[in-house]
Amino acid sequence: MTKSPASAATPLVSTRTAKDELHHLLALAAPLIVSQVLEYLPNVVNGMLTGHLPTSDAAESRLLLSANGLSGLYFTVFIYSAAIGVGTALDGLCAQAYGKGAIDEIGVLLQTAVIASAALMLPLVLLCIYSSRVLLLLGQPLDVALATQSYTSLMSVAIPFVFAYEILKRVLQGQNAVVPIAVAFVTANAVNLAVSYMILYHSSMGYTGCAVAFPCLYAAGAVAALDHLHESSWCWASAWKRMHIFLPRSFHGWAMFVFELAGVSVSSFLAGSLPNATVAITATSIYMGFRMIFSMVYLGLGIAVSIRVGNALGAHRPDLARTAASQTLAMSVGWAVVSGAAMVLLGARYAEGYTRDPEVLSLVYRLLWATAPLQVTMAIWGVVQGVFRGSGTPHEGAVLNLIGFFGIGLPFSYALAFPGGLGLLGLWLGVYSGFGICAMYGLYWLATVDWNSLVATVDNTLGV
Repeated sequence: MTKSPASAATPLVSTRTAKDELHHLLALAAPLIVSQVLEYLPNVVNGMLTGHLPTSDAAESRLLLSANGLSGLYFTVFIYSAAIGVGTALDGLCAQAYGKGAIDEIGVLLQTAVIASAALMLPLVLLCIYSSRVLLLLGQPLDVALATQSYTSLMSVAIPFVFAYEILKRVLQGQNAVVPIAVAFVTANAVNLAVSYMILYHSSMGYTGCAVAFPCLYAAGAVAALDHLHESSWCWASAWKRMHIFLPRSFHGWAMFVFELAGVSVSSFLAGSLPNATVAITATSIYMGFRMIFSMVYLGLGIAVSIRVGNALGAHRPDLARTAASQTLAMSVGWAVVSGAAMVLLGARYAEGYTRDPEVLSLVYRLLWATAPLQVTMAIWGVVQGVFRGSGTPHEGAVLNLIGFFGIGLPFSYALAFPGGLGLLGLWLGVYSGFGICAMYGLYWLATVDWNSLVATVDNTLGV
């Protein structure tokens, strides 16, 4: 499925030592981390461009920024999450098929993903066009809901391209072809910047320019990724036969993503109910921005281990799957130590770049110092979720995220923040309690899993 298979340059499962596997993991992780940064960058760029639109009304400027941010969150929760679900199914299946050397099977899986995605198009488009009704039900002010809908209606055009990019990205990743993905989104970022700037500042469309650029961003990314695939013959009958395997994995992948995202987001929204809500919301926004910088590495490592575990299980190398999981876990925990130290040593400087408000800064400092040691929970859970995807067991992650974030994290957040009097710090300690529960189970799972049994499951699933 790739024009220049990764195996031609870097042997897939011929590694003999742990050192060989470490080199392969690092070769995968570096471009994947860059890709995560590039996928996040348009949000920053478009937010900055919108914030600098000429307006004499400060209230209007705040409304535009709120609508820009809320439209991105809405699209992620209701639309992009569905694409993540489809992508999760491809993560394990494509990597496993590639490990087996069943390249034609990857083409069939791509077609299965296209069919599943096509069935979702109309409902997702309607969710974008009528987003104000959903937002009003969620308690958003009318002016913010209507301004956000003007964004999401235009963003609905991007839905086919978002799915196309996610599908092509996962197909390439499964074959260890990760550099083309980073290159594709460099191109996409350039397109986004040009289109956003021209429409925002040199057209009558004004603030909706970022929403128009959104389809262009993903269309450019999808076209650039498509250029790295071989043409494959279509076989709808074979694609339909994979649907009973594909749909449950897609649903579990969607649930795994949404439960974690919603658990963190709801805790953030609760900041608006705290005394002096403006200070709390500003502080949590600054904190989340700094936290996101380091999270990119966890995301990249999670994808890398998903690829390698899937490849190894498909190739009947349970020993290699175990090695990949343990090495990635060690790298991720090491990065957690670095990120925790950065929170303590550099976090204050970062926060001061946003505001000089002493109340906000004091709150941010408390968050950074108190949660610095807890970054290890995110590090562990990010890797374990990658192993779940690569081994074809995303249901494990979905159940744990539901229990960890909704069953334990949210109630604990509320109890610490309001009755407990810890305020914003209590909200975030509750979030990390969810990560902690999930991380502890993840370590137990890695210590007790039967890798040989997972190999047998892969054989039964693919049947090739």
